[in-house]
Amino acid sequence: MEFILTLLAAAFHELAHTAAIVACGKSVKRIKIRPVGFTIEMSERLLTYNEEIIINLAGPFANALLFLIFRTSGGYPELFALVNMALFSINML
Repeated sequence: MEFILTLLAAAFHELAHTAAIVACGKSVKRIKIRPVGFTIEMSERLLTYNEEIIINLAGPFANALLFLIFRTSGGYPELFALVNMALFSINML
């Protein structure tokens, strides 16, 4: 169950990056699932500094939001919250 929760948290993380890319008016070429995580390829390579910051922070902030939502639930939802906090912490290093 822990593995599934980790994959789910990583999927939400990448979905937030994808949403930020689309919100910045860019397009996603493909999303690849790899043994060490997900990879998003964009059609355009050029980003402004603001777009780059928004896209890069979208994933960790989605994990922080999920942590805040699920942290007091107990059981598997609480474990899901902790996985999200771990992803947030690692990505903010």
